[in-house]
Amino acid sequence: MRSWIDIAVEILHRRGPMEIFALVQAALAVKRLRGPNNLLGQQIFRFAKANRNALAVKEYPSFRLKSAERPRGFPTRGRLAAAYKILLLPRQYLDLRVIVDRARSMGALRSISDCPEYWMYEALMDKRFSHLFSRRGALRLAIGRGQEVNSSPRDATRTGPSAQLPAITQNIHEANLEALIADNLDCVERGLTLVGRQHPAPPVGRIDLLCKDTKGNLVVIEIKKLGASTDSVIDQVTRYIGWVRRHMATRGQLVRGIVVVGRPDPKLAYSAGAIPNLSIKSFSVALESYSGEEIDARRFNAGDRSGR
Repeated sequence: MRSWIDIAVEILHRRGPMEIFALVQAALAVKRLRGPNNLLGQQIFRFAKANRNALAVKEYPSFRLKSAERPRGFPTRGRLAAAYKILLLPRQYLDLRVIVDRARSMGALRSISDCPEYWMYEALMDKRFSHLFSRRGALRLAIGRGQEVNSSPRDATRTGPSAQLPAITQNIHEANLEALIADNLDCVERGLTLVGRQHPAPPVGRIDLLCKDTKGNLVVIEIKKLGASTDSVIDQVTRYIGWVRRHMATRGQLVRGIVVVGRPDPKLAYSAGAIPNLSIKSFSVALESYSGEEIDARRFNAGDRSGR
């Protein structure tokens, strides 16, 4: 019996790129589904986002707020409420991935999902509130080896063609992973408590995670982004440490840093060895998928790669 992914691939081969909800409906015309349609959409999107089985994300849409007046019955929590707050200030089109990233930073997306873009897209496409949001483009899938997206998540105002993005690993590292670490600080160091996520440190930038240890000292946690050089990571974390020392630390309060990496990095370890109170932690993450969109972190193993 053909799988749903095989059916989706066959449809895209025949018809070309399709909006994901239209693709789901076309697949349902071929095979009967026992379960919610949105879970099938999530499954297909997950494969496309990871560039598996010849599926790829062809396009991500952008959204803009048309009216600041929230209608009766508009949710006060969840994805739509978060999207409303995010789109209220710029009043311009924002890439779907930008909306998701900012919602994560706000703590508005409680679950650790590997498909947050799909669920945010579904929320923003709710016909009950179509008059509130305007859209450019669509969440469109295609047959291909890599993503050809209509806009870069790093540029909130662009909607034209842009460079391809890395696959699903980037999203895990830069979006979901930060939330995962924030919820499992004891796996990085026992006794850490969270002070803030994306803590502003003007004009230096934003600190991924600012924490306190059991002795009351401040701890700057920087997550190494995919493709980031050793020099850039060391420069960034030391600037944050310097900022916290100057603007937040009290007399006698120690400020130290932890760089979290996906795998041991000898170059980074040597660099950290030359800097007092800076350590490197490597991690391994295993995610277990459940029904719906929930993904729970069952294992989170951090290893110390301190240069001290």
